[in-house]
Amino acid sequence: MDEHSMACVPPFPCQPVQRISFDDPAVIDFLRREEPVILSNVSLVRPLVGKWNVDYLKENFPNDFLFTVFTSESNFFQYWDEEKNAGQYEYTPPTSKIQMNFHDFVETIRRPQGPSLPGSTPMSQSHAGRRHYLQQMLVTGMGERILDDFKHVDWGTVYGWKAQLGFGDLTTNLLLVGTTGHVTPAHYDEQHNFFCQLQGRKQVMLFSPAEWGKMYPFPLHHACDRQSMVDVFRMGWPTLDNNGNYFGQMPSHDRMLFPNFDRASGYEAIVHPGEMLYIPSYWWHHVINLEETVSLTFWFKCPPVGDLRLPISQVQRVALRRNIENMFGSMLGNRNVQGLMLNLLHGALTPEQTRAVEEVKKLLRHVLPPEEISAFLQELASNRFNLPVRM
Repeated sequence: MDEHSMACVPPFPCQPVQRISFDDPAVIDFLRREEPVILSNVSLVRPLVGKWNVDYLKENFPNDFLFTVFTSESNFFQYWDEEKNAGQYEYTPPTSKIQMNFHDFVETIRRPQGPSLPGSTPMSQSHAGRRHYLQQMLVTGMGERILDDFKHVDWGTVYGWKAQLGFGDLTTNLLLVGTTGHVTPAHYDEQHNFFCQLQGRKQVMLFSPAEWGKMYPFPLHHACDRQSMVDVFRMGWPTLDNNGNYFGQMPSHDRMLFPNFDRASGYEAIVHPGEMLYIPSYWWHHVINLEETVSLTFWFKCPPVGDLRLPISQVQRVALRRNIENMFGSMLGNRNVQGLMLNLLHGALTPEQTRAVEEVKKLLRHVLPPEEISAFLQELASNRFNLPVRM
């Protein structure tokens, strides 16, 4: 099968993520760069590849264990958390969360689905029945055979890399099980991720932290924090016409809302069973299931920040943007950050808002050249805050 069979053709410039062998002596040097890389024939999950497929898991997970399953009316599974919605933004939750045992989950996802709406985007695509995507942390109680399998992961390599890279604690192993066409839209995480593929292929589009201004993340105090407001493909599933050509294009109204995305460039990875994709913290990633898939993640906290060196890195710039939004929330109240940002764009700050902005500018002078500060704040506010709020 061609590697790109069923894959989306990116409507933006991109280059392939480099693929190297796990046995290559330069592996640790690649990981130290904090850039995406695919490791083939990786030892981390070698005992699980070809074994932990959907049928094996269905046979060995106990029926009394309930898994976290997200459901959606479309192929789009965007993350959200109402507890983060301190800005009281009005929104429709893009997914619902339910509990199911694994047997019922498999029966559900393998039930015939209705056809997608031709020419629609994943965000708006509708089907006969809801789509289901299992996302479950590995914990005790999942059955003796599963836990015994998990013990045979190459933990020596996992913790050896952790020590050499200076990562913080391993926080989570997340099991992901989904079907063809499921999309996890563009977002970034604040931890490093060793993303291991056990069954099926996934297409992952990645964007550097330097592309932040082109990705239009939801506000920090929104339920969809860390998610991009841009649907990076603007198309339905499948995404190719009969000649294998990309047929979607960003609608004109979205080009007006998110004009900088036209200049975005990214990286593409097709991750096969037995491979690991390293997704560094703060790298945007948009993930598409090309077939029925099983994946396992290893999440690590970022190492503590050492002495600050100027100029600050692109990763530090993303963290700085988050800190600024937090500071404005602390000074004016989280619900009032939106008003400040909109007034900042229109040059109509109130006296209280002006004092808050001047206070932030004083701090920014320690890490940014003075001539960059105004543009930095304008970019922070641009086209991100004109969202409905709850009355």
